[in-house]
Amino acid sequence: MNTVNSLLVCAGLFIAACGDETAKNPDSEKVANEANDEKIATNTFEKDAEALVKMSSRDLYLASAAKYAVTNANQKQVKDLANAIANGHSNLAAEVKTFAAKRNYNVPDSMSNDYEKDREDMTSWKKGKEFDTKFVDEVIDEHEKAIRLLEDCARDTKDGDLKAWCEKSLPALRTHLEESKRIKDEIAAVYKS
Repeated sequence: MNTVNSLLVCAGLFIAACGDETAKNPDSEKVANEANDEKIATNTFEKDAEALVKMSSRDLYLASAAKYAVTNANQKQVKDLANAIANGHSNLAAEVKTFAAKRNYNVPDSMSNDYEKDREDMTSWKKGKEFDTKFVDEVIDEHEKAIRLLEDCARDTKDGDLKAWCEKSLPALRTHLEESKRIKDEIAAVYKS
């Protein structure tokens, strides 16, 4: 009887461990930051690596969300914006990955769990006004965050190449932000009538 009970306890622990979502799907940003912490000796380099991790995750999220919006947005200008963002942030994600590899930093190959949830939430948005409005608002918010991140990184880094890359990348983000704000006003007028 002891052997049977022991087997049942072991099986129960195994099933509980397998059912733990955190064990199956660790957050990509956390994994990359932990790997970088093991390699990096100074706070300056650690901040650079953390900025690249955040940029990578955000770019992957924006590219994925925008690709989804291309086929699910209602208004043409929202679809066009989504297409530009999907292309732009796919390219930025690739650039971040290349730059990080040159510095031997780890960056995630997937968006963070929070972004995964945000992306999944998009599927519940009702097509039309709700989808278009929420997507454009999300894009505005994420671009404002991305711009602050790159500005802070450019200001604080001691890495001249990273500073130059941040400064080179900012104009495209600012263009996406301004275009998103313009489209927000346009669709507000369309959906008001």
